[in-house]
Amino acid sequence: SDAVTLTDVVASTNGDTGLYVDNCLDFFGTGCAGTGAVTITGAGVADDFVDNDGLGIYVDSGGDIIVEDVTASNNGWDGADLLNDEAQGTGNDVEIRNSNFDGNDDTGLLVYSDGNITIGEPLGNGIFANNNNAGASLNTLGDVSIYFSNFSDNLLTDGLAVETEGNITLYHVAAIGNELKGAYLSTVGTSTIYVGSSALNGNGSYGIYAPSMDGDVPLESIDASYTGIKGAYLEAACTCTGDI
Repeated sequence: SDAVTLTDVVASTNGDTGLYVDNCLDFFGTGCAGTGAVTITGAGVADDFVDNDGLGIYVDSGGDIIVEDVTASNNGWDGADLLNDEAQGTGNDVEIRNSNFDGNDDTGLLVYSDGNITIGEPLGNGIFANNNNAGASLNTLGDVSIYFSNFSDNLLTDGLAVETEGNITLYHVAAIGNELKGAYLSTVGTSTIYVGSSALNGNGSYGIYAPSMDGDVPLESIDASYTGIKGAYLEAACTCTGDI
């Protein structure tokens, strides 16, 4: 299927999902028939994809997924489910720019990908707070990079959960006051986890929990204090500065 581009979209207060996009077209479980990217640009208002009884946004793509200037909040399920991991291992990426996924009844943002995931940028903050489950759950094979984003005050579980086979970078991230962990960061092999200039304090169990890896974990200028168990649990070499 061809690429899908949606601009200035508002889909709120619906009885099910606000926006549903499928250009993967995996009818027989053999992988995506379509290969086009999906780009969603919100209207830049506070009620783009809000107050739906189901998901705010659902995307199943055979290509890259780009979401920009979107608010997917206060929905009856997840704020957004973004899937592009069925495209025969082609390494499609997911990019989230200047978007908010807060106050949802389940997870703020759920991603299943096989490429790189990038969230935030210096001029566009992301909010993944006050959800009844995780702020964001990111699952992929590539690198995960998160900048200038807030994963605080989520209930039941973690502010941010990442499972990948690539490198993980968090810079200027807040994950404060979550029910369990501020950030669960899992990768494999010699991949690196870097966390810099970030606040992961006041969480119910751990500020940072990074299990089962052989790579380095540089932590620079972070605050992971006042947690229920440990500020940071790391199964790797750590170069650490800050209040842990």
